[in-house]
Amino acid sequence: MAYRLDYDEPVPAVIQRLKREHLELRNKLLYIQEEAQNRDPKVAKSILESIKFEILRHAVEEEARLLRVIESEGGEKSRIALDITRYHRRVTEFLHDDLPVITQGSEMKARKGIQEFVTQLLIHNDMEEEVVFPLALQAYELQNARKR
Repeated sequence: MAYRLDYDEPVPAVIQRLKREHLELRNKLLYIQEEAQNRDPKVAKSILESIKFEILRHAVEEEARLLRVIESEGGEKSRIALDITRYHRRVTEFLHDDLPVITQGSEMKARKGIQEFVTQLLIHNDMEEEVVFPLALQAYELQNARKR
């Protein structure tokens, strides 16, 4: 499945779509967390693997579309946004390195690993909505004001 970023899509529309994706992802992640905690961590792992591409594509788009516009304005706000999106590296490492082998150890360790990942990703998504998305919108509006 090929996926291309639409650099012509206005940043406000991108932000609204990414917020919808966060909500959809939140519901899936909460289900995965419940499965890992109370039922079978192998099932939780399988579900997480099935949405891995969705998570990674979303992270790439946030960096490519939102960080790009924020960084064009530079300054402290750019550093803050970069610090928040830096967590995408940990997401990638978990999905590529940790997840494939997470159920090879103890069931308790698998439960804890999946729960911790889900919790941190949910917190990260909230931080993006509270900090990164508004910064991107502000930078986009500043760029458009200069063009007028």
